[in-house]
Amino acid sequence: MFGRPTPPKNTFNILMNYELGMHCTGFEFSYCCVLPPYNSILAQVVKTQQSPLNGTAFPRLLDADPNVGLDFLGRPTVLRDTELDAHGHFKKYVLRYWHDAQPRNDGRGATQTSTLISHVEGNSLLMWNTILDAAAVDTGNKIQYGTYDGQTNVVLGDGNHGSQPQDNYANAWLNHLYIYSDLSGSNSANTSLEKNKIRLGMPNTYASTVFATILPQNSGPAFHPMGPGAVSGLNNVLTFSGDSGTVVFTQMKVLENLPVMLTSPRIWEALGLPLDPFEDTINFFGNPGAINESTVRPYVKMNAQLHNFDSTQPGGIGTAVLQNGNPIIGFGTAPIDIPNCERCHALGPTVVSANNPANSGPEHAAIQANAQLEIEFWNAYYGINTAAGDSDWYSRLKGTAYSILALHDDHHGTSFTANWPQTGGAGLPQVTRLGHESVLCQKCHADNVIAKVKSATVGVVAEGNDPVGTVIPPLTEALHSAHSDRVFSDSLSRNGACQGCHPAHRSDGDLTSYPITTLGLNAFANGDNRDAAGGCYVGRDVHSNRNKNVDLSAQPHLNAVGTWLVNNVASDTGTYKGIWCTNCHTQFSQEIWRAENVKDLIHSKPGDPGNVREPKVNATLNDVAHAVGVSLSQAIAWLDPKTNDDTYAAFSGTFPDANVATIEIRGGGPFVTTDADGDISVRILDFCTTPDCVAAAQAVLNAEHNGGTAVPVPFSAATDGRDHWLSPGEPHCADCHKAPFTEQSGNINPFPPFNYPRKASLFRYSRGHQDITCQGCHESTHGLYPVTPDIDTTTYAQAASLNTDGKHGPLKCGSCHVANKFGVPSIINNLTYTGTKIATNFDKAVSWAHTFTIEADPTKDYCLNCHLNNAPKVSATDHDWLCHAMNSQASRKMMDKVEISLQGHVSGDPAFGNPLKNGFCTICHNADLAAGTTSTNTTRADGNTHYSLLNCSDVEWKRHVTEGRVAQTVWDYVTVKKTGSTCGW
Repeated sequence: MFGRPTPPKNTFNILMNYELGMHCTGFEFSYCCVLPPYNSILAQVVKTQQSPLNGTAFPRLLDADPNVGLDFLGRPTVLRDTELDAHGHFKKYVLRYWHDAQPRNDGRGATQTSTLISHVEGNSLLMWNTILDAAAVDTGNKIQYGTYDGQTNVVLGDGNHGSQPQDNYANAWLNHLYIYSDLSGSNSANTSLEKNKIRLGMPNTYASTVFATILPQNSGPAFHPMGPGAVSGLNNVLTFSGDSGTVVFTQMKVLENLPVMLTSPRIWEALGLPLDPFEDTINFFGNPGAINESTVRPYVKMNAQLHNFDSTQPGGIGTAVLQNGNPIIGFGTAPIDIPNCERCHALGPTVVSANNPANSGPEHAAIQANAQLEIEFWNAYYGINTAAGDSDWYSRLKGTAYSILALHDDHHGTSFTANWPQTGGAGLPQVTRLGHESVLCQKCHADNVIAKVKSATVGVVAEGNDPVGTVIPPLTEALHSAHSDRVFSDSLSRNGACQGCHPAHRSDGDLTSYPITTLGLNAFANGDNRDAAGGCYVGRDVHSNRNKNVDLSAQPHLNAVGTWLVNNVASDTGTYKGIWCTNCHTQFSQEIWRAENVKDLIHSKPGDPGNVREPKVNATLNDVAHAVGVSLSQAIAWLDPKTNDDTYAAFSGTFPDANVATIEIRGGGPFVTTDADGDISVRILDFCTTPDCVAAAQAVLNAEHNGGTAVPVPFSAATDGRDHWLSPGEPHCADCHKAPFTEQSGNINPFPPFNYPRKASLFRYSRGHQDITCQGCHESTHGLYPVTPDIDTTTYAQAASLNTDGKHGPLKCGSCHVANKFGVPSIINNLTYTGTKIATNFDKAVSWAHTFTIEADPTKDYCLNCHLNNAPKVSATDHDWLCHAMNSQASRKMMDKVEISLQGHVSGDPAFGNPLKNGFCTICHNADLAAGTTSTNTTRADGNTHYSLLNCSDVEWKRHVTEGRVAQTVWDYVTVKKTGSTCGW
């Protein structure tokens, strides 16, 4: 009816992304450590719809086999497929991963002889070779705190720097995180005792379970190797995060065991890999003069190839799975770039620039003079001759590190550079001239980015310090505050420091129209920040891509805020240029999150109680501002800030934090429990902090008659990192887009501290259509589809490799479904959305797909695609219903959802009666299989009876799973009952 259906181009779609769309770090940390390398591979695998045949007529996500191929930590590595191979066995696979540096075939940057990034340490990274004293524990396994460089309440090491295998940056930055038994957040003993904690990056000699978690070189914090052959004994195959996700704990000021979800549930992952943008053969530390800044190509390609599982091979990596004779390899972008600190901090004392630190007085001029000496020292050390064409970029990074630390000493009374210039350990390229270990910023500063939730306290009187005893501000506040007075606005008064400071390198290595000049100035001071040739966001992401409509097919569906930004920012010069960083990272976004109170954001309607994003139909920005509780003028000043105060409002610490939890107050203070170590934990009544939730919590306390009061408390009461970079402190799609083009509410996807009930979840922890992550179809924030081709060639190619029509994103229905000529799944006939049939309306189909999440009830819409409400016919005794999956009318998972919705359980569920004895199996076979009797009705085509001869070689029985004839739980029960196993499933 709607043209010849078009199948997906791929048999398998391997959807790959990273948490943020860009990670900003260094690659050598001998002076200071601001952020560690941490790039994850996050993937989902879709077996696409390739035919209209029974159980294969619908796309499906492949999950993990819980029985075979477990790694040494007990994590699944094997994907299982209901499809059978030529021998009648269930097909099983593994995902082998690796990374490729971007090709440098344009004549810029260092010569490139290979692209593989795997053996990073010593070739392009110095992390394990950066000495850092790991945390010391007492015999009770408790981390030791004390005074460090004048500050108090700092995590201390044992003072023997480098004497133990954990004394390096790769391990020391992890010591505040811990587990009890696994990486799934298990704590079966419900303990909080220090003795029971297994700390990351530590030998754990004094723990109840002595289990060393010291990371070997070239591995991430969850023991995934960087790539092939990187770590002896570890295989480069993705592991499955399971239904709990990958979870570790940290200890807050007033709460033990705060769960930190590193990866959300049901994701194939390689977590926190020590990635940098350089291939193994670059020989960076052997010849840094050959490496100039054009060598930095940030959009590294992460690859995952599907292999048949072979238990006899390392990692289970068997023969390659092929499609049309070609290996099945998914790829995505693993973005990693280096910040632009050296543009200002490596300026000599006499260089004329408004942003030269030397401008602040003779002390700072002396610091920059020393920074210049540091540059010259390293040029001499490596024999770098700039006159002969060598690059001094690496030496300038060294001088930059000195400048940053010396300025910190001057402002805050530390002594990081007091011993400079002191050398030692000659012959090692990571030698510093500080005369001591590297400086780890998070020793003193809380930082939610790495879940470091406790700051040290000020112990030194200094010009830039708060009073002694004051909690040191979180790292992001300190950094943004220190740079908030820099001269960096464009001609439109928008601060350009976002892309000036954060990385802005491109795929082609061209530094033309780079957002910051070599003098540390805004390259577009007389123009428009958005005219920069590219960066981690600008000119790259869909919100900054001027040619986005070439690839986009659906409408943006903007709310009042989004409409205002399009009309007043994106097109403010008469030409569409998109929006700027400071139009998303705003205080207004945080105020909206604080005020909203919506149970189900995706299905919310204008005017719903608590829906401050759309307080009424056709709401204006003034309506939203009023609902939030600010004036229209203040809302506009925050949405498009033109002053430093408004630009940095979200990072200044001036405004109170959002609320983190509702706790019990008793006797004038928080009611706490104390464990045997003396550590306290408040009583959390609810992570929901809206007035109705607080009232419900109070009702619970009233029933207890203990005099307690339910009180919502702010993030600052729980974490010294405040609410920065958590859900209340981040932008949300829902800030600008109408439902259903929003994140889920946190009560649907409850992963504190990132998602909170009745509030918009973080995009990277949200799920969309049938459990596909939002990032699966849209890619990661800052690099959302469609991106521009010359800035980020990797992401540009990724979407095209998945979309049947070759468009560059987002992914369309036809990527996974057989689609009609309108791009709508061909199975769709009569389904409507907001009164419109979607079979011929792609935009409406996309809208409906956003509402059809894994929580959606198919009886409300999907089932009406073929017929009217037939809910009364759904039963364990209705043959036509039971054959829906087998007859390609619905997937087995959809049938399960319907049965659970209407019956409370799947048909034949053994928890509600033995399907072998309650007649369930006889609905199709018309015989009492439990008795094993034979009759003409129970004789199969091959002459055998059904149940009596059921065994693991019985292909017909396995087709019950392949074709969805019964629910998985029912099949498992019968199979185990008869064979003692699940027959390889």
